[in-house]
Amino acid sequence: MVATGCAFSSIADGDPYFTGLLEAAFERGLAVVLENRPGLPRDRWEPALYAMHLDQTWRIPALNALWETAFVEDGRWSRSAEAQHSLLLGYTAKQRKDWIAWRRQQKAAETCLDLYVMLTAQQRTTAKALGMRCFGTPEQMEGMTFFFPRNGTEPKATASKLVPKGQTFARVGLSWAATKQLFGEFATWKRAWMSVKIARAQAPFINEGLKSNVQIMTARGWK
Repeated sequence: MVATGCAFSSIADGDPYFTGLLEAAFERGLAVVLENRPGLPRDRWEPALYAMHLDQTWRIPALNALWETAFVEDGRWSRSAEAQHSLLLGYTAKQRKDWIAWRRQQKAAETCLDLYVMLTAQQRTTAKALGMRCFGTPEQMEGMTFFFPRNGTEPKATASKLVPKGQTFARVGLSWAATKQLFGEFATWKRAWMSVKIARAQAPFINEGLKSNVQIMTARGWK
């Protein structure tokens, strides 16, 4: 199943992407379904486009149901929702497993900020003693410097080789609400790398906003 989209105005103008999709689908004996996303004014219509065998159209309402319910718990997309989405698109069990493994390396958690920190040996020991669920008490976290790239750049796979001896490169997924409390509104972010040296009063923002465990960069990636 192919799932994509195209602006209605482009379709009306004979967009070659749309006509090319139709040609490719018809050459393969597939049906093409256009479904308008509700709530948009006519000048912003952007139908969802699906190409599939006609007996597979049940996947469309199933996908819609997933999008309607996936964010109920805390407003976040989850890895389980991602796996279900891939299943409904027709990917095999192995493809889904590989995709989720790749997602785990790319992001600490879904729908949140990847926040980085360099841990001292003692700070790593503290996190490990807490089951890697957090960095410790506000007193233990005071003075720690957390940072992230404003443009969302991901660390290179070789980043572990650049970590100074005796330190550990770590990351967590932080809720967007906690991110705003620490760094302000997105429109105020000016530096390429945003950072904050944590005061004791700020530590609870991180502990309460964690959406992942503390993850460590190793030579084989994040774990």
